[in-house]
Amino acid sequence: MTDSQNKINTYAENALLTTLRKSEWTGKIKASDLDAKIAIEHNAEKGRATKTDKLLIAKDEPLWKAVKAAGRKVHAEWERWSCPWQDGGTRMIASARFIEFSTRLEESMTGFNKAVAAFVADYEKMVPRQAERLGKLFDPADYPTVAEINEKFGVSVDYLPVPTGDDFRVKLADDQMDAVRESTQRMVEASMTRAAKDPIKRLHKAISTMVSTLGQSDKIFRDSLVTNVRELAEMMPALNIANDPKLDDLTREIREELATIDPSELRDPVWKQGGHAGYERSQDAQAKRSEAKDKAAAILGKLDGLLL
Repeated sequence: MTDSQNKINTYAENALLTTLRKSEWTGKIKASDLDAKIAIEHNAEKGRATKTDKLLIAKDEPLWKAVKAAGRKVHAEWERWSCPWQDGGTRMIASARFIEFSTRLEESMTGFNKAVAAFVADYEKMVPRQAERLGKLFDPADYPTVAEINEKFGVSVDYLPVPTGDDFRVKLADDQMDAVRESTQRMVEASMTRAAKDPIKRLHKAISTMVSTLGQSDKIFRDSLVTNVRELAEMMPALNIANDPKLDDLTREIREELATIDPSELRDPVWKQGGHAGYERSQDAQAKRSEAKDKAAAILGKLDGLLL
């Protein structure tokens, strides 16, 4: 068995593919009549004006905002704990983390469904409120019924095994089967490479931001400069699907050198009180800031090597 096939089999044993299926009502429609009016007023050809949307539900409706936020959370949670597989809606997760992943995703999907239920229950009360705002633009025919609205929302997740060249059960000649197998292997290898690089790229982006920010002595930053790196380091065991020992070692270094940093200690108090005590606090903060920047830069260099 080739090294390539061994890698594929390792992924097939240690990973799963996951597809998120989520549908949402947009809460708006294209206002083609307004587009035509705009075109006429500006002496433009019909269809050349910018597409105009008519909002059927106001953006500031609390229950509508809750639905949108819950939908974003589902997608964010799905992406956060998985790596890209191919372009589109399929990603890869470590099979050893399936329970953790599915539990977190199920919680976010439950939150989405609850938000949708609350929105649908109040939907008929929102329509008159929006009618007042739309004025002459309001058209009852634009609005789905309660039953129709309910059908426009949905969320689910599918899981599939990672394919290998031997997964086909079709009747083909040997040479044709070899071609299919080789094609599958090329696809899986390319997808595996992409999945393996994704967590490294996430770390690289967060630590690169840290190096750049801390390199500017007067740059203001939020605690997330450090906490983002800390959270990513905690997630690496779930994202290191390739079981790369170099990434494991680097993750431990990040936990020890960067994740333990107290962001408040890196901020220059600008010694507003003045005097010697203020000067010492400022000097101490700048020294710690410089030290943290150097540690982050050293780790960033190692990450560059993993991306080659």
